[in-house]
Amino acid sequence: MRRQIQSSDMRVKVSMGSERSSFHSATDGMPNGFLTPWLLLLLRNCSMHGYQILQTLKVLGLATFDATTVYRTLRRLEKDDLIRSGWQMGDFGPAKRVYTLTEAGQEFLRTWAYALERYQGILDRFFEVYTEQSGQH
Repeated sequence: MRRQIQSSDMRVKVSMGSERSSFHSATDGMPNGFLTPWLLLLLRNCSMHGYQILQTLKVLGLATFDATTVYRTLRRLEKDDLIRSGWQMGDFGPAKRVYTLTEAGQEFLRTWAYALERYQGILDRFFEVYTEQSGQH
């Protein structure tokens, strides 16, 4: 089953399929598309280049996202006008591509936050029932 949550012309597809593979990515056990809201959130308050994004994901415990997946997702988000990038010269080394959140990206992030908040409520209820049932056996 797929639900669509709409915010203006943006759509977030939330997969609620019965098959594990339709909900989780093959390698990391996280929901499909879960990298998108994280990238938008990281770029909400400051522009970052790719290596900074990768390091921040690692610090946040999200090292399961490999560099190839992160850069591919950044390119898709830029194509969808949710982020933009530009080259920035540093004091040392080559220029770095720096990513910035767009207004459309901010709106999309709000949509994701709403969807994840609702999903969190469902998960909280699941564990309440699970705990209650586990305590009875």
